[in-house]
Amino acid sequence: MLSPHKAAWIRALADSDGIRVTVVTERETLVNRKLLGWSVPDFGRSGVIVCCDPKAVAKLVTDVGDDAVHVVGGMRGCPLAAHALSELTRRRGRVGVISEAPAEAGWRGLVRRCIYQKDRARFGTSIDFLLAMGTKGVDWFAKCGYPTPKIFPFAYVTERQSNFTAVPVGSGSAALVYVGEFAAWKGLDTLLEALAGLQELDWMLTMIGAGPLEEKCRRMVYEAGLSERVRFLGTLRNQAAKLEIGRSDLLLLPSRHDGWGAVVNEALMEGVPVICSDRCGARDLLEEPWRGNVFRAGSVASLREVLSKRIPQRRTADVANQIRLWSSCIDGESLAAYFCSIMECVYENGGRPTPPWLDPGQDRSTVTPHNIKPSSRAMTM
Repeated sequence: MLSPHKAAWIRALADSDGIRVTVVTERETLVNRKLLGWSVPDFGRSGVIVCCDPKAVAKLVTDVGDDAVHVVGGMRGCPLAAHALSELTRRRGRVGVISEAPAEAGWRGLVRRCIYQKDRARFGTSIDFLLAMGTKGVDWFAKCGYPTPKIFPFAYVTERQSNFTAVPVGSGSAALVYVGEFAAWKGLDTLLEALAGLQELDWMLTMIGAGPLEEKCRRMVYEAGLSERVRFLGTLRNQAAKLEIGRSDLLLLPSRHDGWGAVVNEALMEGVPVICSDRCGARDLLEEPWRGNVFRAGSVASLREVLSKRIPQRRTADVANQIRLWSSCIDGESLAAYFCSIMECVYENGGRPTPPWLDPGQDRSTVTPHNIKPSSRAMTM
């Protein structure tokens, strides 16, 4: 689909001189994403092709020429991407993969690893680079046998708000917010159980989203006596959800598994600190405690301990501005520049770049897309 979590960096790449970008996707968006308030994002000057015809993909691969760089979105769960990867492997094109790590717990995780190892045996020598979502993704693909030099930590990105104003600390309760699907893998039971044991603290939780476990969550809130402290807003459009995030002291993402967790980006760009589990790819963005904290996934005790320390630390305007300023390292321009540095490393024997969120002090203004020839196109699927 046309992912809003890739649009900002692809748009920035397309705006660079000498680069032409074509985005190929099976559909504009998915039904379940529409239900969560997602809309079709802006890919700027990129050419956008919505197509699920394998023959058309084969023709496109031929038409763009041998010096094009192809970035295939995942090897699993998308027939179009799988076909494109097979076609590019056959033609020996310049190709990389951008992918999250799947859930790896339990016997299903072992099965997934076997499947991914099979893919590596089939495609590994033909893939020039892997853009893996965070250190979680890097670790996964290394376990599956991909050579470490080919694996680069990457990230999802979200759109920056142009009218940001830091919200000063208020006199009321600490404002907590959750935004996402009401599903088992999101760990909402862990969150509500943890908060049920912290009723002596002054907090209010806003829950935004929908899903199959909404009724269970409402029942847990009622049975724990939290009905006056938890409000359910249902599904909101992205802009409205961002406004709610921006009014909060703390965003919570208690997932048992999350390939990345782009709502973490949204919160940090709003100057809001985050608590997420150690099974979220976006945990990499919380290396410094002033940006947030990480707890052990599925552990009520671990989350409760973090919340007990964090809830009294109300967000101030200074903290909000500090986080907001830092978040420039995860915007579209920074990721586009980082992508170009990866291309220079892979195809021009350049040095291995540091992800901008791990080295936000670097001068990214000197990183330019000179490494991709003006006749080239980058194609993402």
